[in-house]
Amino acid sequence: MADTFGSVTVHPQPIVVNISPMAFLSWSGQYLAAARAAPPGQGFSPVPYFLHGLALELALKAFLLAKGVPRRALRSRRLGHDLRALLGKCEQQGMGQHLQITDSHRTHVSLLNDYYCPRDLEYVNLAKALKGFSGLPDLAVVGAFLDALLKSIKALCDAA
Repeated sequence: MADTFGSVTVHPQPIVVNISPMAFLSWSGQYLAAARAAPPGQGFSPVPYFLHGLALELALKAFLLAKGVPRRALRSRRLGHDLRALLGKCEQQGMGQHLQITDSHRTHVSLLNDYYCPRDLEYVNLAKALKGFSGLPDLAVVGAFLDALLKSIKALCDAA
């Protein structure tokens, strides 16, 4: 009996996944919890700083998504992983109506950004390591800001 099946070519269509602001907010909370659960090591560890940075990036992006900022803008070189730029964009979009952002918050976000944005917490920058990783923020301040941020924008993200 002859094979009656010929070759078949399948052309899959692109899949578009719309991840909600609540997903970003939820993941932010999980990264923050992981940062706090990281066991203390001997000497310096970039892990808690990186996880706080990632949690902050996702929380700020959750707010911007809830405000209607397009995803492509969040992936742009101008915003991307730049915590300082993301916070500035959030302030332009009215984050101050949901949360009081202090100069201390801005300073600590900026200090974290100096390591987070250039990926120096993932791929340790030797020059910064030799300087003892000076200039890192106080994670208690960053964590408290994140706690307040997550709580203050939950309803907005849930409604988006």
